[in-house]
Amino acid sequence: MRQGFLRDHFLGVGVKRLTAVDAEPRRSNQHEIGTTKAMRKQFLGEGGKRTFEATYIWLEDDREPLIEESSATYYDARERKPRPAEWRLYYPSNSVTVAMSEGDSLFLAMDSSGRLYFLAVQQGSTCEHQMSWLFNVQPRGHRFTSRGLMDDPTEIGFAARAILDQLGMEVQVLDEDRLEAIVGGFGTAFPTTAMFSKTARSTLPDVEPRDDPDAALLAWLDHEESMFRWLERRVVELRLKEGFADAKGVDVDGFISFSLSVQNRRKARMGQSLEHHVEAVFRAHELEFVRGAITENNHRPDFLF
Repeated sequence: MRQGFLRDHFLGVGVKRLTAVDAEPRRSNQHEIGTTKAMRKQFLGEGGKRTFEATYIWLEDDREPLIEESSATYYDARERKPRPAEWRLYYPSNSVTVAMSEGDSLFLAMDSSGRLYFLAVQQGSTCEHQMSWLFNVQPRGHRFTSRGLMDDPTEIGFAARAILDQLGMEVQVLDEDRLEAIVGGFGTAFPTTAMFSKTARSTLPDVEPRDDPDAALLAWLDHEESMFRWLERRVVELRLKEGFADAKGVDVDGFISFSLSVQNRRKARMGQSLEHHVEAVFRAHELEFVRGAITENNHRPDFLF
């Protein structure tokens, strides 16, 4: 399934290590960061003072992301002064800026609509490695290292889509006609994860787990994720058309419950899908195993060999 490219979603990105002045209000009267000439050329521009819509995100391992919608002001701090321009970005205080500390990474990215993503990531975390991998740029000090993404060849696959999910960005699959042919028969009801995983494997007949188990797992997971998102969109669209109102008024609790069910389904099915595909790899290699066996102290490992 074609997912598109990173350049379809982002114009450019820069990353730096946060200084105490950047991250800690007691060390500075203002929340400001300086930009570089490369960033201005790649995606920020120098067309005068601007206020961007901005999404602020704090990422750390083993915790749900903090996300705040706000704005950021980009301006020349030396405007009308007989000195070279000094372009800076002013950002307001919010839960994200409160969470970040000196030494954390700041990824400043602009999407294709001109929205800024202010991604503060805990130093040394898996999230930091994921962001560096996604954008192919590493924090190298207290000055931004940046790159433009308009010519970037990176195609969005399973791993990249999972990271973008953390940022609240939905990646649309481009091969909708093929997905309709594969998933359309399920209507607006989700089959069991075992059935869904089996369908994903059967519709990728050229994938051979005996030749390359790792490649097979990634291909199956990526394909099933695309199938799931297509069916999920159909189910959610139908429910939204039905609305969340009754004779008593707007059903807020019903809306919240439905929203939570969507999120919980995404999380629960991913682990189950991986197990189904791993089992298929084991069977292809004729390994002897038991899935979900109960062992001592009532432990239940995924697989027992």
